[in-house]
Amino acid sequence: MQQITTFSAPNKFFLATLRQEACSKLATTVTTTTRTTTTTATTTTTTTTTSLYSTEEKTTSSSTSSSADVPSTTGVDARRRVLLSRKGPHFAFNRGTGQIEFGATARLVTTLISDDDDDDGAPQPDLIAAWLNDEDSFAMSIWRRDLTSDMGNSVYRLQLMTLNFVSLELSPWVDLRMKTVQDSKGNPVFTLQSVGFDPNVKLGILKVSAEQLGIVIEVAGQLRATKDGKGVSGSIAFQTTGELPNGPLRLLPNSVLQAASDSINETIVKFAVQSFQTGAIANFKKYRQQQQNQPDDTALATAK
Repeated sequence: MQQITTFSAPNKFFLATLRQEACSKLATTVTTTTRTTTTTATTTTTTTTTSLYSTEEKTTSSSTSSSADVPSTTGVDARRRVLLSRKGPHFAFNRGTGQIEFGATARLVTTLISDDDDDDGAPQPDLIAAWLNDEDSFAMSIWRRDLTSDMGNSVYRLQLMTLNFVSLELSPWVDLRMKTVQDSKGNPVFTLQSVGFDPNVKLGILKVSAEQLGIVIEVAGQLRATKDGKGVSGSIAFQTTGELPNGPLRLLPNSVLQAASDSINETIVKFAVQSFQTGAIANFKKYRQQQQNQPDDTALATAK
């Protein structure tokens, strides 16, 4: 698994102090954690889902927002609109409370039909619309296939690469509900929305739970056919929110924290764009071949 290092602790005292703070915070929650674990072994990976879309939007941000790009799609809530309306990286830090949030919104545009195709690159909007309605085929195009697991009920688990933020190591996974909805004109829109996560945080050899650091991971996205009928385009957004322990981490300059978050944002966005372009082109080609092998009266049945 790829290792991405963004920023490391400057000295042993820094790490020792940070570990002491984490252990102290762990001690304050040990009673609650023990009670949860003894009740059921499966609740530990789902307790964080109740806090999704509950974080209030901050006014301090490095990104610009515009709601013009977000279509009026049934079921899109206010929080989803906030994430998808951003452009580029996002960063906010409250030094008093220690709450930090960072993420990015990326634009995805992938050409599926080129001039080198057998049909001379003729637009195929109906075929692309039909593929958008094939939820499983399209969902498996979003992320690298070997890092994607079908959890059932239109939920897919995406495993991310290992990341380092200051002295914290994260190996997160995110569960996304992926489904196709219709916009106001009846055109298919493929939507993504996070429904669960585990950041898998470590501080040295010490594993730290999401609850201890108040970590919330949010992902939202939407994709539709391009107007020229030759590809798909849309946006995908993600944000991580957490609380830095009281001490050395909160004393770091904003520029250092933002540089670390920007490095993670860039890594994730680059990987997401490359994964989707590769997966979408390969899966659409496979889907088109399957449709061409069907009788003419059923070739585009899923588009209707």
